Amino acid sequence: MQRLVFSTAGVPEREQFERWRELGERHLLSPRWERGGPSGAPFHGAMTVRQLGEARFVDLRSQPHRVLSGQAEAARAAAGVCVV
Repeated sequence: MQRLVFSTAGVPEREQFERWRELGERHLLSPRWERGGPSGAPFHGAMTVRQLGEARFVDLRSQPHRVLSGQAEAARAAAGVCVV
């Protein structure tokens, strides 16, 4: 099983949430990600992505933020998704 690990550690503080948002949009459904605190403040997050055949398992650990997904985001989804 292929495993990829991403983290905001080592990213300049002012860029941490933007990097996190980019990672989420790349590896998930292309939802809209909004920060739960002041922009530019430190943000800590880690994402582990495991690929098993066509299935992708994503484990997220992060500080508060919102992930917004509506019809427009769902229409961009390339595959069926189950979020637990």
